[in-house]
Amino acid sequence: MRIAVTQPYLFPYIAWYQVIDACDTFVIGDDFQYFKSGYINRNHILLGGRPSPFVVPLRRASRTALIGEREISGWHWAGRLLRSIATAYRRAPCFNEVYPLIEDIVSEPSPLLIDLLERAIVRTSRHLGLDRRIVRASRCHENRGLRGQERILDIARAMGADCYLQRETDAVRALYCHDLFAARGVELKFVRVGLLPYVQRRVREFIQGLSLIDFLMFVPPEERGRHLRAYAIVD
Repeated sequence: MRIAVTQPYLFPYIAWYQVIDACDTFVIGDDFQYFKSGYINRNHILLGGRPSPFVVPLRRASRTALIGEREISGWHWAGRLLRSIATAYRRAPCFNEVYPLIEDIVSEPSPLLIDLLERAIVRTSRHLGLDRRIVRASRCHENRGLRGQERILDIARAMGADCYLQRETDAVRALYCHDLFAARGVELKFVRVGLLPYVQRRVREFIQGLSLIDFLMFVPPEERGRHLRAYAIVD
């Protein structure tokens, strides 16, 4: 069984879903530490031909708070986000299909950020045709006392995985050791993601790395599989 473990992001770009496509079980790292500068509670859509940020506001918390412990501050942001999406994508070819999906995800109140993130990951994955098992790390195995590769290997052991997939970057490769994984009976593989351009409105050149919302709005269902599987699994 192939597993992947990563911290959750808010409507991440399509390449993030390539890792889900490549595995059998996808583990959401809700018991990983929250990082303020990341994309856990923020992202960008295309508005007026430019990337426009959107943010889910959070209540104050300790610097050591885990992702699963962060609380959303109010629910006013949801209406503002939906209005921005309507303004940005009303004339997009897939608006009538995609807007109700996003509205359903963000309009369901929840005090915890992780509930929103998990709901978004699961429902958008299903919308993309991905039927992979998606679970929270905290619900399948507790090992917050471990760090780095040891933590990943412990999750792999607990879940009976024989292969671990990690998105490939130079920085990430430096953190992992094939020999250590092999010694524990787990094959280490990397997902080399690929981004194919698609037609966006009011831009001269393709703007990559935007939220999945942008991808879904502009790419018709019959073309999404080609983008989703534009990756390679490498040693």
